[in-house]
Amino acid sequence: MSATRDLLVGLAQYLHDQGVGVYDPDEAYEPTSTVITMKNMPSTVPRAIMLTAYIPSDHPTVNLTQYRVQVMSRGLPNDSLDVDDLGDSVFNVLHGLEHVDFGTAHVVQALRVSSIPMGEDDNNRHERSDNYALDVNRPATLNQPA
Repeated sequence: MSATRDLLVGLAQYLHDQGVGVYDPDEAYEPTSTVITMKNMPSTVPRAIMLTAYIPSDHPTVNLTQYRVQVMSRGLPNDSLDVDDLGDSVFNVLHGLEHVDFGTAHVVQALRVSSIPMGEDDNNRHERSDNYALDVNRPATLNQPA
């Protein structure tokens, strides 16, 4: 396992535990569930949250990484405000999160840095991208011992 995997799985499970959506690694979702996935937005469920991590910078000598996590949300068809309800639910849980361990990833803090409407897909479902900055302590490495 990697710190990035631990972070994404931990965030998905945390959102699940807080009632924002359903995270099931076996993908046994009900058609009415708000699905939480990684890197792929499922087309078969109307309402979904997709998590993707990227890293804009690493500290050169200590094991501190600033991850950015894109949270793509998609709302119900023909309800342009549902995606905002969903994105705001994620914000209420993640923004300001501090000192939480997700496997080998210790989240020092999580803050939203942007929220951007993405329009609607071919099935009249509006989408939104929220981006979070997470300061994360990862396991030590050869060149980042602490």
